Amino acid sequence: MTGHGQVRLAVAYGAVNTTVLCCDGDGVWSPLRVDADPVLSSAVVVGHDGGVIAGQRAWSQPPSTGAFVAAPLRLGRHQATVGAVEIAVEDLVTATLALITRQATTHGATIGEVRLAVPAGWGPRHRMWIRHAANQAGLGQPVLVEAPVAAARHLVAAGGIRGLVGDLILVVDLGGGCEATVLRRTVDGYEVLSTMSDPDAGGLAVDGLLLAEVASAAQPQLTPSTAPVAVADRLDGTVILAAVRAAKEALATASAVTVAAPPPGSPVVLTRPVLDVAARPVWERAAQLAADAVTAADLTPDQLADVVCVGGSATSTTAVAAVAAALGREPVVPDDPGTAIVHGAADATITPSQAAPVNDWASAKPYVRKAAAMFGAGGLSLTVLCVAFAGVDLREPWWEPFRGNLYPGSYTYFNWGMVAVAAALAVVAALGGGVVLAGFLAEEKGRRLDGPSLGHGVLAATVFGVVVAALYGVTAAFYIGQRGVSSGLRWALLPQLPTIAVAAALAIAAVRGGRVPTQGWQQLLRFPVASTVLVTVGLAMSEFSGVRATGPLAVLLSLMDIAGGLLVGVAVACAVLRRFLFRAIAAIPLGLFCAILPPGTGGVLGVMYALAISVWLGSRTWDLYRSPLRDNRRAP
Repeated sequence: MTGHGQVRLAVAYGAVNTTVLCCDGDGVWSPLRVDADPVLSSAVVVGHDGGVIAGQRAWSQPPSTGAFVAAPLRLGRHQATVGAVEIAVEDLVTATLALITRQATTHGATIGEVRLAVPAGWGPRHRMWIRHAANQAGLGQPVLVEAPVAAARHLVAAGGIRGLVGDLILVVDLGGGCEATVLRRTVDGYEVLSTMSDPDAGGLAVDGLLLAEVASAAQPQLTPSTAPVAVADRLDGTVILAAVRAAKEALATASAVTVAAPPPGSPVVLTRPVLDVAARPVWERAAQLAADAVTAADLTPDQLADVVCVGGSATSTTAVAAVAAALGREPVVPDDPGTAIVHGAADATITPSQAAPVNDWASAKPYVRKAAAMFGAGGLSLTVLCVAFAGVDLREPWWEPFRGNLYPGSYTYFNWGMVAVAAALAVVAALGGGVVLAGFLAEEKGRRLDGPSLGHGVLAATVFGVVVAALYGVTAAFYIGQRGVSSGLRWALLPQLPTIAVAAALAIAAVRGGRVPTQGWQQLLRFPVASTVLVTVGLAMSEFSGVRATGPLAVLLSLMDIAGGLLVGVAVACAVLRRFLFRAIAAIPLGLFCAILPPGTGGVLGVMYALAISVWLGSRTWDLYRSPLRDNRRAP
């Protein structure tokens, strides 16, 4: 891109690849090259910390980096477990679309109208979902264009089909999966009469069959059913997948291709007959899908004016021949079937219904989910404080440095460490609330959440968290009858000072650093929910285990005290470390340390957990500081 004007984009996000066209004001649409490639891979890598790596970088990451996802759309549209990480599928799509935003605005341009091609079979919820993912990526509120309609428009404009009013057109989209749609040409555009789809009747299924073929040939001692799994245990799966896809494309013109499988596998020769035999069941299913779409429209193949095959797999003569045999009609295939849809989306005439904005609930729903996590941390904070109040003088501690006047003339036991933990959780809840509020306000104004917005939100949230923490300390001091509030403020605020300092550093980095975290702003300050739950349960168990008892009950209460300490240690490990293995290793010494602490030393646990939160926030700040410099401007 050149210049500082406004660009228009046409995007076709597919299961395997994403194609993009841009127009910078001269009226000419041209491919937008992301990572110097006109075709952007939809594959991503989900790191062990939940960060998402998209584009060409996803293919070059070592297996130890995280879990590779070849086709995010195959995971549905809700939450998915990738490796050991639970992540929203929307975040995977957003990571890829964000690369488009970054490339389109590299030279100071702003993004105007965005046209996004979607399958005809997607319902309102699925369409709202992809709209929100695009909006989160900085593409604003895109106009949705149905993929088969875009393909038909492109073929008519290119002279491939006539497209007269009343014509019936079957569009077979052979991409990662297959979608067959029957259209009727109307005066105003195109009407969808029927649509049938199958994710296992396209290129991804062929890739899987070829992977099994290569694995079986590379490891002859293995059966075809077990070969892919056995080889994947020893080889980099992305390398094999990339090699198989390259071989599949090369066999469109070559008769044989050698696939160099990494050790311990041997090089495998793939021939066109081998490809045809492996892919035949997939293409037969796609052809049957096309015939079913015609039947569902209450038509016969001879009533169709045209049959069109588009999508990356439409370059396969075997696939096109299977469709022709099922329908008794020779399909029309454009010169570049892989980009026919995105070209049609670029040339589409937009109707008011297509340009309708995202409704309020679809836009707000992701923030409501994040707000639920925030309120969860706030609720646990209040729970810890209430447990501390309920535990006043429940037991006789071995060490009583603080005296209250709840019972005049006597010492009153009060666990100030729980006040420190409650205050720390209040700060965590406030930080989460700052992110939610900043993101929601940014989206309400039609902008993406950027560094300055988040930085200001973090500062405001930190101030709010400090106020709540101070309120906790004052309330606790009055509750136990202290004449002054110095002890309450000391325990509520002093352990939070490192967190406050780190939050200020993060806010400065977000506002002035010009850096964008790889996992996105929304995920940057997501505190581990397991840590907050474990520390609450652990402290409650430790607190109520001090009830005076004898006999078997005393033994049970002692075991409960030890278990509570162990849970607090595990909570600290979950907060400080990200990878499960490291957490498991660190949880052992931390849990034992917390378990052997004598009664009455809850302050140690409180300070320890407050410092753990500081370390967690510090690691996120470090992630931001080491993130690559990017354009941090707001999208329109």
